This record gives sequence, structure tokens and C-alpha cells, in this order.
Amino acid sequence: MGLDLLVWIILFSIFAGVVVVVHYWVGLFQERDQYTRNELLDFYTIIRGEIDRVIDPDEPMAGYLAIGLGVVSGWALALLGGLFSPGMHYGSGHFTNYFFQSPFFALVMHIAWPSMKELAIDRGQDNFLGRLLDSEVPYFYGLCTTLAALNLGLWGIYHEMSFLFCLPNAILLLGYAGYRLNEARSAGPRDEYYEDELPEDEDGYADFPEPEPIDLERQDY
Repeated sequence: MGLDLLVWIILFSIFAGVVVVVHYWVGLFQERDQYTRNELLDFYTIIRGEIDRVIDPDEPMAGYLAIGLGVVSGWALALLGGLFSPGMHYGSGHFTNYFFQSPFFALVMHIAWPSMKELAIDRGQDNFLGRLLDSEVPYFYGLCTTLAALNLGLWGIYHEMSFLFCLPNAILLLGYAGYRLNEARSAGPRDEYYEDELPEDEDGYADFPEPEPIDLERQDY
């Protein structure tokens, strides 16, 4: 279990960073044709900025808690699959592990989430559950990244699950996590990360001085 956790932490950190960086690059390439080297390779600033876009500034605690719940949900699914498998291990190549570590649960939560939010609203919009359910993007980000890291990590350690399942499964989960990042409510313009480094005419307009007003009553012949 110790090696499993260590490998998962490494893969989770890599995948969590890759998802937000690729998401940032795609948005940057769609928005502008010119960008600086730091905008492409300053990974610390990119990751920090993208996480800030995902976490609601009005409810940061709910956002970080949602990521944590997503991580816990992913591990709970993996352990549940191992509990029901004949080998009683979440790394074995049995159907229950394939099922519980697949994107199926993410799909179920994707479908059920709107109904859960409506139920929370009916109980009062100011309750903590409602604010937590508003953080669905951080939750799915934590869930999908956790399952993807578990898939490839368990395959690499035990080599019992099929690689032809684990790799496409991880790609699908990470792709869905990137898709949900586009729905971040707190998204802001990416230019603000590097606004001090951009030229003044980055918007494409020349920085000409304003013309003096013309006096129509004065005519020089």
C-alpha cells in the first residue's frame, strides 16, 4: 500500500499539472497569436493562475474541499472494486476493478449533479452543501485525475490490469477533467498573468497620440 500511495502521489501531481497547463495552452492559442516565452513555460505561474480560475474566490474553502472530496471518491471507488473482486485487491485484473475505476462513476455524477444542486437549493441557497455543490468543476478535476493516476499506477506496479484499458481510460478521464475546467465560474482573462510583460499595443491597435480638436470657426487661407 505504501508503494501504491507513493506512485499515485507522483502520477497525480504530474497529471494534475499537465491538465491545467494543456488547458491553459489551448485557451491561449485560441485567444491570441502572439505570446511570450514565459507565458508558455512559466509552469508555476500557469498552474497557480489556472487553479485560481477554478476555485471560486467567494468560496475558496468549498472549492478546495471539493477537490479533496474528488480525490477521496476516486480512492473509495478503487478500494470498493478491490473489496468486491475475487482477489480482494484493487490492482487485480478482475471485472469489478475495471468497472469501479472506469469513467462510469464520473458519467453518473455528471448526470446526477444538476438534480443534487436543485435539491440543495430547495433546502436553502445559503447552506454549505449548496456552496459545495457549486464547486462541481474542482470536484470532477480531483476525481478524474485521481482515477487516471490510479489506473496507470496500479498497472505499472502489478501488471495485472490490461494496459489497453488503463491508458485509454486515463486519457478519457483527463480529457473530461480538461473539459470541465472550461466551465470554471471564476475564469478570468489569461492576460492578467503577464500583463506587465505585454507590449502596450498588444490589443493590435497602434498607440498614437489623440488628435487635437479642430476649431471649425477658424479658417486659414
